Amino acid sequence: MLDLETMVDHELAETRGIDDQVQWLDDDTVIYGISREEAGTPTKDTYAVPADGSGAPQLLVSGAWSLGQTAR
Repeated sequence: MLDLETMVDHELAETRGIDDQVQWLDDDTVIYGISREEAGTPTKDTYAVPADGSGAPQLLVSGAWSLGQTAR
């Protein structure tokens, strides 16, 4: 995450590959979907993580396919 005010780049505290677009949940948190490990399932779980690189990913919504629905 690039802080445009300070131009400092912060890597998110997520080690898994994310094949999804992240969205802002609030001013400090981003959310994203990660497909479940089971082969053949289209289900994703939505996780939240601090945008400043601190903390750890937290499961926000299990089985959430649409992040737009989650971010309301």
